Amino acid sequence: MPRDDFYASGHPRAENVLLIVEVADTSLKYDCTVKIPLYGRHGIPEVWLIDVETGAFTRFARPVDGEYREEINEDRLGVLALHALPEVKVDLTGMALT
Repeated sequence: MPRDDFYASGHPRAENVLLIVEVADTSLKYDCTVKIPLYGRHGIPEVWLIDVETGAFTRFARPVDGEYREEINEDRLGVLALHALPEVKVDLTGMALT
């Protein structure tokens, strides 16, 4: 839920975030070993990781005890729903991964 000041007084905190999208060009190892585990420890409900080099797309969801319990590799992008807000759909059909 956004704050009333729309974050004018500070950055969003983990409880304000429903989805993080990481686009890895040269940072894939760092994203996988540092950032995604950090997001899980802070309870970010969902992370999408796009590897620019290989075109791989991975969804991480449902953090429990600081670790994501769901990791899904997508080979084709389509219309994706957010786990936290299933009524919100993101159309990625026109996005080329390679």
